[in-house]
Amino acid sequence: MAAIVFAVFSPAIFNDFVRWADDANLLNNTAYRGLSPSHLRWMLTTFHWGHYQPLAWLSYAMDYRLAGLDPRAAHATNVLLHALNAVLFCLVIAALLRAAFGKDVSSKPGFWACCGAGALVFALHPLRVETVAWASTRGDLLCGAFWMLTVLAYVSSAAAETPRRRRNLYLAALGLFLLALLSRAWAITLPLVLLALDFYP
Repeated sequence: MAAIVFAVFSPAIFNDFVRWADDANLLNNTAYRGLSPSHLRWMLTTFHWGHYQPLAWLSYAMDYRLAGLDPRAAHATNVLLHALNAVLFCLVIAALLRAAFGKDVSSKPGFWACCGAGALVFALHPLRVETVAWASTRGDLLCGAFWMLTVLAYVSSAAAETPRRRRNLYLAALGLFLLALLSRAWAITLPLVLLALDFYP
């Protein structure tokens, strides 16, 4: 599944930066280009273009350290993150189906094919194109990854067999939620999703 998603979006790797936002965020912005204390302080305190996304800035800094301003590095990172998100979404579907119908449902024929098909619909939908092909939307991809990891940890905590494991998974979900918030602010809605999951499944 990850290979299919990567193959479909791989042409984006050879794109140039998108003028306008990528110019302002990456090409004309020197503040993120390093991992020194001053660079990290800027990442943790800036609301550049109205967004608070220190983990996205950190990932851009790592791209810059590896490849300078070569747009292929930024685009390849986005495509790889999106392929990872497709796998995570497949696991979220599986976890929710197990929670709704019992653990035995995963042994039924076609279970993983259904989960994979659902994840492919998510990953290959045209609404994903902008987020993957536009280097400046890295925060959305990181936030999506931590969002899904939070849901996985939260659902797993509800199914945990011991109080200690339940507590550890709950704390992991809390930490992953914080990382989602540090990637993009739209993760602020995630507690409402978790509250809904408390009622069903």
